[in-house]
Amino acid sequence: MGHLFSISARIRSALSGQDGIALLMVLVVITILAALVVSFTDTTQKHLQVTQYYKNKLQAYWAAQSGLQATVGLLRMNDRMSAQAGQTKFDGATSPWDCESEAYQQAVPLLLANVFCESSMIEPALLLADPTDSESDTSLSRCPSAVPILDENRKLSLARLVEKVGTNREHTDEATFNRLKYLLQYLLKEADFAGGEGDQEAGFSLKLEEKTRIDIQKAEDLVRYLVDWMDTENSTTQDTRYNSDTAEQSCPMDGLPYEAKNGLLDSVDEIGLVCGFRQLPHTTIERLTRHLTSYALDTNINTATHPVLHAFCAAASDEPNETDSAKIFQALHYNADEESMPEIIRQKSDYASLLGNIADSDLIRVLRESTVFASTHFRVGIYGLVYNTETGTVLARAKVLMDLARRNTGGDFDVLYYRED
Repeated sequence: MGHLFSISARIRSALSGQDGIALLMVLVVITILAALVVSFTDTTQKHLQVTQYYKNKLQAYWAAQSGLQATVGLLRMNDRMSAQAGQTKFDGATSPWDCESEAYQQAVPLLLANVFCESSMIEPALLLADPTDSESDTSLSRCPSAVPILDENRKLSLARLVEKVGTNREHTDEATFNRLKYLLQYLLKEADFAGGEGDQEAGFSLKLEEKTRIDIQKAEDLVRYLVDWMDTENSTTQDTRYNSDTAEQSCPMDGLPYEAKNGLLDSVDEIGLVCGFRQLPHTTIERLTRHLTSYALDTNINTATHPVLHAFCAAASDEPNETDSAKIFQALHYNADEESMPEIIRQKSDYASLLGNIADSDLIRVLRESTVFASTHFRVGIYGLVYNTETGTVLARAKVLMDLARRNTGGDFDVLYYRED
């Protein structure tokens, strides 16, 4: 018995002064558990946020895809209507795909209504508005600032500038060279080339140059740089009037290394890499690309932008201050101040019968020989947006772009380019 008392005494002696250790251990365990719970909750919340984000992105993507299919359906409807009416194929301001047409104004809201849902909407991705100097030009179009279908044939083709690239028959197309020269002279201002920030006197000069177009010689030099970019170097068949193959040695202003591509443009945005153009602001390049295409296309006179029509008319008369293009543009497009239907060129004879009281016979002949009245290439662009209906905040955005080429038969299209953002 005495022995047991001795062991008990030793244990009490060993634990003396440690009465609170059990409580401390409990507190440590509780703290660890609480931290684990907080960490688990935070991880769960993040997983829920990520899941919601991907859900919104997926919803935006399919909304964009739905809008894309709706607009492609609008193009097909145009072909079916033409086939049923037994008409010669043409495209203009009365075509259902054209944003100016009554059919477009009525059909697009119905088509896109099917892809609306409680928390998403469709917003067109491609700008159509033309930058022009006169208020009358701007007022001619009834189009909104953005539309989902863009006609590539309304532009001037850069691919036609140098024909048969890389062959022994390579040459610069004189007509395209001159039209592009007048187009650039019409669209570019001296202020576009000013760059940087100057002193007060320079700022005053810049204000004077904001509306001053570049001269014809400067525009011609820019076209030469484009030719040099596309044609094969030191081509024996190249006419030095259009390109002396000197851009690689004399690219001005920035002094950076420069080497021409010696091939056709892969996209119209590539002009931003060309000597003379690479010094221009991005907004200026964007302004140019609204009127230029890298596809080898004929310009549709019915849908051509006013600057492009000006290029054709100015080159035909060698007169940068011509006025015929404004009259032709107004005749072929809706006028916001009038309710009369625009003229539509449907066949070759219409050039003279519809434009005879506007332009002289020589210009009509040039337009009849160098333009078409049906479009073959279209660009479709759609934004799918998911947004918070209470705050209006955009939660997710998806953009789909696609270039289509109309087939000769069947009323269908081939996809030339596709991109998702």
